[in-house]
Amino acid sequence: MDKIISKEAIGELQKALVPVVTKLGQGGEWVYRTYYKQQIVIGVQNLVGALIGFVVLIIAWRVFPTVKKESKGDLWFLWGIFILIGVVVFIGFGIEAIGRLINPDYYLLQDLLSIIKK
Repeated sequence: MDKIISKEAIGELQKALVPVVTKLGQGGEWVYRTYYKQQIVIGVQNLVGALIGFVVLIIAWRVFPTVKKESKGDLWFLWGIFILIGVVVFIGFGIEAIGRLINPDYYLLQDLLSIIKK
């Protein structure tokens, strides 16, 4: 069943890409190489974002116990939210970075198909 679905998906992809390839002609290879490099750049940018989120998380984690101990109000709650934001940024950017760096072809095709659909 998976082979049937994948054959149908490849057929649909070919139908969508044939007009684009004929319009691009010789420039198609250049567009592919350039867009491939762009996927790597986006992956590195996301990796930097994940590292920034990780640094924020470490700083917040180190400061949180002293803030919680010294605070009598809701300041500790705000630090907890700060830590949560650091975790979300780290995980979100990290997953995207790993995906784009490991398999840039997938994201390249995904972006091209979204452009074609418009």
